[in-house]
This record gives sequence, C-alpha cells and structure tokens, in this order.
Amino acid sequence: MKRNTKIKNIITYLLIVILATLLVCMLYYENEQEKKETVRLQQLQEEQDAIQKATEESTMLTLFEDESVNLLGSFQAVRILSHTDISQCASFVSGYYSNASIKFDISDIMPKTDESKLYMLVFEAYSESSCVKIAVQIAGDTSYYYLTSEPSAFYLPINDFENFSITLISDFQNTYIGNIQIIETDGLNSGICYGQYCLSDIVHYAEEDTVSLNSLSGRDILLDDEYLYYLSNDKLIVYNVDDNNFTEIGTLTELGTTRQMDFIDDSTMVITARENDVYFIDVSNPEEPFIISTYDSMDLATGVSACENYVFICSRYFGVEVVDVSDVTNPQCASIISTGAECYDCLYSDGYLYISNWNSMQVMIYDVSNPNQPSKKYTIDVDGKPAGLAIENGTLFVATGQNSSNDSSTMLSSGYGAGHGMEIYDVSDPENVEWLSTVKIDGRLLYLSVDHWNVHICGDYAFLASTYGGVFIYDVSDLKDPVRIGMISTPIESDSNLYYYTENDTSIFPYDVDKYIEDPISSIAFGDGVVYLAGWSTGLYSIEFDFAETSKIEIWGVLPESDGSYFESINETPLKSSVLYTNGCSVNAVDIADDYIYLACGDNGVEIINNNGEFISSIETAGAAQDIVLKDGYAYVAEGNYGVEIYKVDGAKLSLISSWQCELSSETVTEIRIIGDYMIAQTGWTYIRVFDISLPNLIEEVEYIKTGTMYLKNLINTDSESNFFGFSNGTELKLYSITDLMQEVVAVDNPLYGERNGICEYEDKLIAIYKNGYVIVSINEVQAGIDLSVFEKYSLGDDYPLKGLVSCYGGVMVVTNATGKQVNIVDITDITSPSIISSFSVSGNPLVAKITDDYIYIPLCWQGLLIIER
Repeated sequence: MKRNTKIKNIITYLLIVILATLLVCMLYYENEQEKKETVRLQQLQEEQDAIQKATEESTMLTLFEDESVNLLGSFQAVRILSHTDISQCASFVSGYYSNASIKFDISDIMPKTDESKLYMLVFEAYSESSCVKIAVQIAGDTSYYYLTSEPSAFYLPINDFENFSITLISDFQNTYIGNIQIIETDGLNSGICYGQYCLSDIVHYAEEDTVSLNSLSGRDILLDDEYLYYLSNDKLIVYNVDDNNFTEIGTLTELGTTRQMDFIDDSTMVITARENDVYFIDVSNPEEPFIISTYDSMDLATGVSACENYVFICSRYFGVEVVDVSDVTNPQCASIISTGAECYDCLYSDGYLYISNWNSMQVMIYDVSNPNQPSKKYTIDVDGKPAGLAIENGTLFVATGQNSSNDSSTMLSSGYGAGHGMEIYDVSDPENVEWLSTVKIDGRLLYLSVDHWNVHICGDYAFLASTYGGVFIYDVSDLKDPVRIGMISTPIESDSNLYYYTENDTSIFPYDVDKYIEDPISSIAFGDGVVYLAGWSTGLYSIEFDFAETSKIEIWGVLPESDGSYFESINETPLKSSVLYTNGCSVNAVDIADDYIYLACGDNGVEIINNNGEFISSIETAGAAQDIVLKDGYAYVAEGNYGVEIYKVDGAKLSLISSWQCELSSETVTEIRIIGDYMIAQTGWTYIRVFDISLPNLIEEVEYIKTGTMYLKNLINTDSESNFFGFSNGTELKLYSITDLMQEVVAVDNPLYGERNGICEYEDKLIAIYKNGYVIVSINEVQAGIDLSVFEKYSLGDDYPLKGLVSCYGGVMVVTNATGKQVNIVDITDITSPSIISSFSVSGNPLVAKITDDYIYIPLCWQGLLIIER
C-alpha cells in the first residue's frame, strides 16, 4: 500500500515537473515571438519613417520673386513692405515629422501703421504638380487655402505685424510662395482685390459670344438627342433641337416656383417647385406635355434625382423623401432620409444617393439599394455650402458657395464670402471616399438673394456656375490638378430693367456692382459643339464650345419595391402615457372639437379620430391639407396650391360649404389662423391674405399684405380670442389690429427670428424661442416699438435646449423641433422659472402642438399623431 502511494507521489511530481517545463517553454516561446514581432514592427516603423523623411526632405516651400508679375495691378494701394524686405525675415521649418513651413517675423521692419487704413498680406503661390492645402496663420488665427499648379494671387487682411506663417498641410510636394508684400489701402471697395485670384490667361466669353434663345427666367435644362426641356419660373418649355434647328414645340404652365427636374424614364419627368410641391409630367408627346400627378412634399421641394421606380426629393430641413413612383399616377412615400441638416440637392448613382447638406457644409452618401431602409455610409466635409453635384466615371464634383469653413464672423474674416468653388472626390468606392482637389473662383462673394450654384461635366471639362460670379470652365483631365481655361460672363448692366441688386451691409462682390451684376446661371446642358445656359433673369442662351457633346440622359435601373417596413420601424410610441396614431400618410396639423380630433393629412385630406387613436372617418380635400383650424362649428382647411376650403362640422361629419382658390400659380396656403370673424392665411413666402368669415359660406378677402420673405410657417401662434395677428421674418416682427380694420399696429426690428423657430401668444405676452431658450415680451411693449434685443432670455440650461415651434396653454409650453426630431414639454406655471416636464426624441418631424386641459397633441408628419394625456 505504501509502495503504491510512493509511486503515485513520484508520478504526481513528474507531472508537475513536466507541466512546469511546458509552461516555461510556452512563456519563453511567447516572449521570443513578442520580441520578434517588436523587432518587425520597429523595422516597419523605421522603413515608414525613412520614406516619410525622404518625402519631407525632398519637399520644399520655395520663396521666389518675379518682377514681371505686378500683383497690385491698377488698384489704389501703397506697398509698405516688399518681397525683399519680408524674405529677409523668413525662417524655414521643413523636415522630419514637420510640415513644410515658413515663418516671417516682421516686427522689426514694419513701419508705423494707420488705424484708419486696411493692410493686406499679398503673395503668389502654386504647387509642383497637383492640388495641395496650405495654412496661413496671422495673429494666431489659422486659415486654409488650396493651390494647384496654376499660379494664384492672395490678398488677405492682416492686423498683426509681429509675424505670420505659411504651412503646407497636405500632399507633400514642392510648393512655391513668391512676390510677398504688405500693402496699405483705404478699405474694401470694388477696386480692391480681396481673397484668391487665378493668374493664368484664360478665354473670356462675353455677351457678344452668346446667342439668346429666349428671355424667360431659367431654372433647369435637360437635353436628349432631339429635344431640349427648359424649366422656367412657373412653366416647362420643350424645344426641338434636331440638326441645331431650335424651335419651341410644347409648353406646360402653372407649375409654381419651379426649381429642378429629372427624367424618371424616357417619357416621364419629375419637377420640384418648392412650396408648390412636386409634379410628375408625361412628355411622351413633347408637343403636349401634361401633369400626371402631384406629390405633397413635407417641406420646400428643391433638389431631385430619379431612377426608374423611385424619386428622391430634397425637402430641405425635413430630409430627403424617397418616393415610390412605380405607379406614377399615385406616388407614395417609401422612406425618409433624415440627415439632421438642410438637404438642398441630391444625386442618385448606382445604388447610392449623394446629398448636399447646406448648413452643415457636408455631402452625405447613403446606400439606397434598399429604398425601404436607407443607410448612411460616408460623410464628406466641404469648404463652403454645397449645392449642385455631378458624378462622372466614379468621380464626384461638388459646387460650393457663400462662406468657407474658415472664420466668417466679419467681412474681413478669412472665410467671409470665400466658399465659392468646386471640389473633386474619388467615389469609385462610395464608402471610402478620397479627396482629389479643390478650386476657388476669383475674389470674395456674398449676396444673400439667389442661392444656387452648380457644376456640370462635359468630357474632360467641368463648368462651375457660381451664383453672381459667372461660369468658370476647368480642364479636369487631371482630376488632382484642375486647370481653369475659360470664364463665361453673364452681366446684367445697372441701367437694364433686369438689374435688381439691393445694397446692404453684408454683401461683397469681386467686381463693381454699381456697373453690373452677374446673372446667376441655374443650369447648363451640352449639345454637339454648343453649351446651353439657363440665366436666372436673362433667359436661355447658347455659346459655341468645340469640345461639347450632347449629354446622354442616364436612366437607372429598378430598385426593390416599397414594402412599408420603414413605417413599421418608426411606429414606436416615445412615451408610456401616450398613444401614437399612424395612418400611412403625413399628419401636418391637428385641432380638436368636442371629443373628436381632426387631422390635416396632406394628399390624404382630413381624417377624424378619437383620443384612443381610433379612426372614425375621413374626407378628400381639393388640395393637400396643410393646416386645419376649428371654430364655432366650422373647419377651415389650408390646402396648399388649391387654397382654402371651409366645412360645416356635424360630429364626425364634414360638409363643404365654401372655398377660396389661389389666384396665382405660385401661391400655396401653408398656415391659417382664425381670430374673431377673420381668417388669416399665409399664402407662400411673401404674402398674407385676410378674409372676412362672418358668413362662412360666403367668405370675402379684405386685405392683401406683402410680408417680405417668410419660411413655410411664420404666423404668430395666436388663439381665436386675440385682437391682433402677426408674423415674423428675418427683418421684422409685425402686428396688425383685428379690431381696427387690419391696420398695422407696429413693425419692429426682429433680432429674435430663427427660420425654424416660432412665436406664440400666451397671457397677453409673446413668447419667442431664441438661442436655445425663450424671450417674453408683452403685447403692449411690442406695440410701443420696444427694442427686442434687450429682453432677458429664459432657458432650461444646456441639458434641454429649446429649438423649434412653440405652443403655450394652461401652464404648459410645448416646443417641437422638426429638424432635430425633439420635443420638450415645459412647466411654465411661473413663466420666468421654467422646469422640464418631459424631453424626448421622435422618429418623425414634430410640428405645432395643440394643448388642451387634458391632452397634448403633436403632429409628427409621417410618424403620425402623438396623443399625450396630461
């Protein structure tokens, strides 16, 4: 027994020794492997460092002087420091792990300056072979610019005379900086260069080079082998261009504020018309085009792109609507792409949708191969507000405008008016995009009127139409190094009846606007040896261009059919104590009478439900129902392009008793208020109509008010017992008396205006959403013309920023942010000491809430109606 125990002990010992030996061996092996991997990684890093070092050491920022180049030209300026003076103060920082950079210390050589003068840093720059990005640092502020192999001149305000620097940021290669100087001028004016300018000699196409084909304001052009389709304001015109014979053969009118068009197939096109929504047009017989159907877009229908069975509509702040047009007589929304920014333009290509996000300065790429569930794949940050897009052979071209991504806080800031240009990207793999190059137009340009810039590709040439700047032609055969070869000027002389410039403190131009203004070119198309241009004010004209070839309309294939899965995915109720009513259409507005809830449901008319979210009945309306207000047994329905209809209410039944139809094709009724015996209707961007409804079956228009530019819904949210109505726009807040024959009570400067924010009346006060909080102004104070900028702002802190439209009732405020998809419900029992009741996100786009003693009703567009029990 003892012997067996001893043998067991020996075996156990041997096993322990063997296991310990194996463990030591394994640890040794792993350690050796780690050492080898460390050595391998070190060698790899050393090799990469050597490559980087060689690259940087072979890269130089070279200073040069060329006395044959006069950067000052003929404008009035005094040279304070010459290139020779400044170059002697240069120190180079160029080498291993450091961007090539030159620092200039001019503190000891700068003469005394005059505070009343403007000083500019002037220099010439170009790259060796392709586009590079440089940084210019002045007074600690860094700005970014782009160079190609074409020489450019820079004229940049300078207010620090200690030092400045120029640094190479991207794509290391030899880069040349020359003719540096500092000049003194009297200030910015039309004779002073400001910004970046191309120094190459180019072909200038002037008025005498153009052939005018019509004088109708232009919005878009499409061209096929035989016909040219010209979209003017409010109409479509078809021309026969066979064998260069240009003959008008067909017209379709009353299309409203038209913007863009695209072919769905060879006999059907789609046209967007901003607040007038979307039209589907049959062009199978170009001599007799006709409207097949319309579609009520959620917001301003602007950019559009199509394949055979889907249309993608940019509805600005509300996103991109993916619309199934397999039955073009009955277009249906399949899904919404919400980017969180303002969607201005879009372009479909081979299963992907490219979206220009205006205010975020981004182009977003979505996979839409399944239109029911689009998914974002890539975001491109661009140097300006993006608009027009073009794709050619896996290359994306982006037209940008207004300010650049540099600081634009003042007119002398580096980004002010510097956003106009074109950016080129390799999108052969849309989920792994590569920047290729960026070019800019000459000088600084900012004029907030027509905001539309676009780019069109013709073989190896890109035509960049930059609003109020002209058309710039680039040879893009080398995508990394575009070369400007021409410029088309589209001037409207100041003595022309088409001249429309309005002077203001924010505008800046690279030419003398007192003499002329360049007409914006809204679209370009190509025929054989000819370029067609749509002038915003001057009409359609052509220019001979030897390399032009007729554009081929590309009809993309069929995508998977709409299956409703998108709407199923957004049907979750955001709050436990609430009911979500969904109906497969967009709920735009809500009002209450007795125990019934009345919904304005766009193309689906008016629906009636109860507080349990149960459908009761519906009626078809003559137009798309945008708003609904109930008072004294009548329902007043705003119906877009149609106008207004008035119904007698009998429980859950509605009977039409009268209507008013829009007098202008560009009008569209988006919002109404009922106050006393009057109906106030916002009819489009710039007008309000007031109607006497004391006899609802015989309404009469009593006032027509020009308002200045408003957004879709800018009426102050008042109730039926008010004695005034009003609106806000970017310039003014105006109030009108209901009791005093619609007389204007007051117009005050409006520093509170936010395009997506709102104002409501509450307890004889106006509450305006402002800078993530709200301002309270008494009606008497507004009527007294008081300065609105001095009022205290109330907020809930950074955790609950308030943005959007506002309603107040019974101690509760509801703020709905349609773009951010956020709802905030606030306790305002003490209006100066608000507290949050509930804050939540939704999948839809929340619009103006209706508050009662027992419920809060929030229309969520395509997500339906949210009913919250108080």
